[in-house]
Amino acid sequence: MDERAYYSINGMHIMFSFVVIPFILDFLINDESNKLKRAFEYFERMASSDSADVTEVLEFTVIENLMSNGKTVYDKAKQYMGDNMTECCKRTERSCRSVNKRKQAVNLRRLTACLFYQSIILSTISRCSVAVLRR
Repeated sequence: MDERAYYSINGMHIMFSFVVIPFILDFLINDESNKLKRAFEYFERMASSDSADVTEVLEFTVIENLMSNGKTVYDKAKQYMGDNMTECCKRTERSCRSVNKRKQAVNLRRLTACLFYQSIILSTISRCSVAVLRR
């Protein structure tokens, strides 16, 4: 991918994250249904696009942002989604669940290692304390 294409694709993610999503969230909070219908009609066209770059922006920027703003916001947004965007949501949800499972496994390994080292430290401290007390 050349530099121009790289910035073009990333620019779409940035623009949707910092410009479009704040408006959508504001529309959802203020129940501006006419504006939401128009916005989600546009998202539906994005969802049915043949361009992987366009659907990627929808899935990884728009939908993930909606999901990360809480269940209430996400559920409200779902009311305005068409069939194609709903399918994109399902893919995004599956992707997020698998990422969360991997994060949980890594966190569990880290926790186990911390507990192991903590037990070694406590054991060492207790042996040192016993030795000091016996003197």
